Amino acid sequence: MTTQCVKLKHCCLEQRLHEVLEILDQLHAISSEAAAEHHLSQRELVAWLHEVIYTAQETVTELERSRQVKRSTLRLVKRSTSVKIC
Repeated sequence: MTTQCVKLKHCCLEQRLHEVLEILDQLHAISSEAAAEHHLSQRELVAWLHEVIYTAQETVTELERSRQVKRSTLRLVKRSTSVKIC
């Protein structure tokens, strides 16, 4: 994969994440208005939000787990007695 391709994917990902946040903000605004009408029932909206939260939490867990694995690959070991340090 070329550097340009990676940058494009990164840019697209950032844009899509921004769009997700915009949608969540709109849902918040709609649900905050007492007389607001939308196509989803409150139960459906809550179910979708729980799904979004679950997916986000799983993603964070995976990212943190992979970061911990990378950190734990280096370990301190006892220095050999045959090695002399000046």
